[in-house]
Amino acid sequence: MRSFRLFLAVSLVIWSSNSLAAADENCRPFEVNNGRISIPVNIAGTETRAIINSGLQTLGVSTALAELLGLEVIEPEPVSAQRARYLPQLTQLGQLSRVENVPVSVFGQDVQMDQLYVFDQDLPVANLSVMMFQDVVIQMDYPQSRMCVLPPTSINLEDAANISMRSTLLGAPAIEVIFNGSEYVWLDFQ
Repeated sequence: MRSFRLFLAVSLVIWSSNSLAAADENCRPFEVNNGRISIPVNIAGTETRAIINSGLQTLGVSTALAELLGLEVIEPEPVSAQRARYLPQLTQLGQLSRVENVPVSVFGQDVQMDQLYVFDQDLPVANLSVMMFQDVVIQMDYPQSRMCVLPPTSINLEDAANISMRSTLLGAPAIEVIFNGSEYVWLDFQ
């Protein structure tokens, strides 16, 4: 997983660095369905959609997609009640089914994934975590349904910042919001 994140981040930076002069070339199409953003991906030779989510898991496939592709789903080993009591977050992440050695193509970049997590869904879709984009700047152009990728050095992020953003203890993104013009709270995206 870590190698895929690094590979995708480097690929996105190189791709966006080489295409800054032509704005259309550093953008890719997306769709919004029922409030969810999805992008085209190719998994094990099959074109499908990946829904971008705020989860911590990098890339996953639905049970329906795994079945459609004939991928062997590996079930997790049971965790003892004693261990689960001391490591609840680790236990939850460790309890995911997975598939192994799957070729994936995202943004025109091909990579062999060591493993993908499997989530329960009747539609043949994939999930792509927003954490994949932590090393690049993403601009969502909703009117034209384009997602543009830029290297962080291409803009002054401090001058452009319009929200306060941090990471939670588990690494999920969190933003500061103001309610009724007076109450400041942090909203995390888990």
